[in-house]
Amino acid sequence: PPSQSNLRFEILLEAPTAAAQRTDETPMTYLNKGQYYGLCIQDQDKFDGEFTTIIKLMFHDDTHRKLASTYWSFWLTQQNSPKNARAIDIG
Repeated sequence: PPSQSNLRFEILLEAPTAAAQRTDETPMTYLNKGQYYGLCIQDQDKFDGEFTTIIKLMFHDDTHRKLASTYWSFWLTQQNSPKNARAIDIG
């Protein structure tokens, strides 16, 4: 359904929301390692050209957020070309 927001861009992560959730918590989506998920960005102004954006992913749990840079650094050491490694592919 159309968004009731006055924001210019609408972003949709194409991943299912967790089935079991508490009513007093924000809905969460769990992403699986090695799984591809679509990200749809729609411009409410209908601009038909290229634009640049930044996508930020973060862990929900504070402990995981603190370890994220360690995990990222380790992941980079496992790549053939760390300077050119990409965790997100745009297609």
